[in-house]
Amino acid sequence: MDSQYLYRRSKEEDVVAAYRALGVASAVLALLALSPAQADPPPAVALRLLYISRQAPPPPRATLSEPVEPHYGLMGAKFALQELNSSGKFLAERYELLTLQVGPTADIHSAAGKAISASQGLVIADLEPGDLLAVADLKEASGALILDARTSDDTLRATGCRSNVYHMLPSWTMRAEALGRLLARKGWNRWLLLSGGTTQDQQFASAFREVAAHNKAVLVGESTFIQAGPDQSTADAIARLTQETLPYQLVIVTDTAERFGAEVLFNTAQPALVAGTHGLSAVAWDPQFRDFAARSVQYRFGLLAARPMTERDYGNWLAVTAFGEAFTRGRVRDARGIETYMMSRGFQVAANKGMGLTFRSTDHQLRQPLLLFGPRSLVGIDHAEAEPGTHESARKCGEKPLQPHSTQPSH
Repeated sequence: MDSQYLYRRSKEEDVVAAYRALGVASAVLALLALSPAQADPPPAVALRLLYISRQAPPPPRATLSEPVEPHYGLMGAKFALQELNSSGKFLAERYELLTLQVGPTADIHSAAGKAISASQGLVIADLEPGDLLAVADLKEASGALILDARTSDDTLRATGCRSNVYHMLPSWTMRAEALGRLLARKGWNRWLLLSGGTTQDQQFASAFREVAAHNKAVLVGESTFIQAGPDQSTADAIARLTQETLPYQLVIVTDTAERFGAEVLFNTAQPALVAGTHGLSAVAWDPQFRDFAARSVQYRFGLLAARPMTERDYGNWLAVTAFGEAFTRGRVRDARGIETYMMSRGFQVAANKGMGLTFRSTDHQLRQPLLLFGPRSLVGIDHAEAEPGTHESARKCGEKPLQPHSTQPSH
């Protein structure tokens, strides 16, 4: 019995010793693989992209319970770069992202000019409209390709269109028309327009006026919100501005600066729905979007940024992804070559919306489905803005203003 026990024990010890030897050998092989003498050299840089933004304080929060989300936009670009480099390992491709973030009051001209001169001229512009035009008009940017990852400004797609700028996010007109189609199908056609005082607020309001005229909706009244005084709350100011004698079904809110829009719902003088920048909105992306491959994208972005992916993050992610797609498919790396391929029939950028996206040649706007989101859920997806031929004309970028346009609502 003892001899059998000793035999069995010696066999077990042999197995343990063998596993230990295998572990040591594996460790040695791993060290050899990581040693500089044995490691393969890193692949050459395929594209060196330039991200330009202006530092600004975080946007206002509707409540103190909402988190302060740092690095809006930039995290979207970094996430896309991480994705490109992950897949680039299999293609021996490597991407780099240079970042330029100027101060809140700094002159952007000289800093951006130097950065563009030192780059390949492939720019992701996470900028407000004024700064975007300043960068686009630089002498150093004449041969650059700039992807506007942030603005919805209609002027930049019409009289202010620049031949070296392409727009990733939907314009105010696209957003208003997508909402207008849904409201027409629902029969919600009596609107009260409540807008803020910024240029972007007024552009969005103007787009809704055109959509109302096209869809035969009735604007029963219009008001511009003025910041409430010390003796009047924002809710009281909203109630006063919505005291219309004519009945309305819907309050259209255009508050891009987040000054009052979050408080419109339940504070109107009449019972009404809310749409526009708040309530029911037409957006390129929403942190709650889960269809197609969006669930996986939201999860991976959350691992990197430890917060949800905003629309501004999405615009920057989409810009970097578009550059990577143009290089991988078109095998071109200079700005003009990439632009030519982006405007060809072979180009499509995957945007996790169930279809590849392309650019319009007239105003350099990316065609795309718009997500119609309520405060906490997806209401629908508008595909009209993604169809080739929508808003197309013979006009070249910057030649003359675009004519008012809209698409018949689908039923």
